[in-house]
Amino acid sequence: MAEADENKAKSFELAFDEAGRALDAQERAVNELRSRAGVLIAAAAITTSFFGSRAITVDGLSLGVWVAVVAFIVVGGCVLTVLWPRSDWSFNASAAVTMLLSGPGPG
Repeated sequence: MAEADENKAKSFELAFDEAGRALDAQERAVNELRSRAGVLIAAAAITTSFFGSRAITVDGLSLGVWVAVVAFIVVGGCVLTVLWPRSDWSFNASAAVTMLLSGPGPG
């Protein structure tokens, strides 16, 4: 009986550790997404600042310039959607759910 209790305790500990790792992985994924979004908006801003003024002075406000402006606005909106603080994103991992998903334990 003591061995079964020890095995059960070890399985609970393993489930708890895995739940903690799952939370860490979720947090890392969101942080990486936000980091990449920040790099994307920086690249779009630099590209727009270098090529935008030249395109406007050479061609005036042609169709290509307006397409580029709309593309920059779309990229900016998408990036702001990712970077904006959200209350509906939650990190959760339940040791109980992990144990249920792993199947029946020993004994």
